[in-house]
Amino acid sequence: MNTGTEGSMPRFVLSRMQRYFREFAENPWNAITGGGVLGADMTETRTRMADFVGADPGEILLTHSTTEGLFFAANGLDLPEGGEVLSTLHEYRQGLPAGGFSGSREM
Repeated sequence: MNTGTEGSMPRFVLSRMQRYFREFAENPWNAITGGGVLGADMTETRTRMADFVGADPGEILLTHSTTEGLFFAANGLDLPEGGEVLSTLHEYRQGLPAGGFSGSREM
């Protein structure tokens, strides 16, 4: 599911997104910390995805977008000094800036 743009989506997905937006608008704290949409449902989703890919639920990270996921992955790379990341012109365009993390992580 591409949540970063507008476009057609299955009715089930639209229904879940509307439910989330309504829950978040009514009580943002509960929606994030314990509500059904981001609470127990996310635990179930992680468990089901882990089963599907043969992983432990603790190894599954659900992000807000592809871009966010790519930045997490890039920031987690343990590159030695002078290490490089190769890319092509066919990559997801928003993921390319993530390569900037490889040089220095100091703020």
